[in-house]
Formats: sequence, structure tokens, C-alpha cells
Amino acid sequence: MSKAGDRATRFVAFQSGGTGVNHEHWGHFWATGVLRLGGDIGVVAETPIYTEAGHAAACKRALAAGYEL
Repeated sequence: MSKAGDRATRFVAFQSGGTGVNHEHWGHFWATGVLRLGGDIGVVAETPIYTEAGHAAACKRALAAGYEL
């Protein structure tokens, strides 16, 4: 018999959808949601972000919210 460990990784998944949003607000909103649900890893499907600049803006605010990328 072996011990599996005393810690679990918690995954949180969202289906976001939507278009025409402020990417910084979007990043903050979803990062805050993952943290509030106690997730270690967050997955956001179908994002409205199509450009490198939009992705950078969303990541900037996710980091500011306390989520590590």
C-alpha cells in the first residue's frame, strides 16, 4: 500500500465566449473567478481574444489579480 499524497491539484474550467470586450477587464474577471473557486489551474475556452496585444493585456490583468501564469 502506498500513500497517493496529501495535496490535490484543482482545475477550474470556464466557457467564456463573447466578443468586443476590454481584454484587461476580461483577464482580471476570469483570473479572479479561478482564484475564488480555489483553482490551481484555470482553463478558459472560446476566448474573444484574437491578437497578441489582446492576449498580453489579458495576461497583465490576470497577473495583477494574483493569478500566476
